[in-house]
Amino acid sequence: MGLTLTGLSIVVLIPLAGLFRKTSELTLFPFWDILTARRTPNALKISFGLAFLAAIVNLVMGMVIVWV
Repeated sequence: MGLTLTGLSIVVLIPLAGLFRKTSELTLFPFWDILTARRTPNALKISFGLAFLAAIVNLVMGMVIVWV
């Protein structure tokens, strides 16, 4: 159990805490500038597009494995 929690902390919780800490340092106007920047929607399109593609690949490969 200790090793699992340590791994979870290193991989998920520590970067997430750093993200919240860095975001909390911003005031409203720089935060809004980041949200409305031209590259923000492009980054979201890439992220969600690749996540959708990965889900489709997992669906297809999972069905092949189940069928076999």
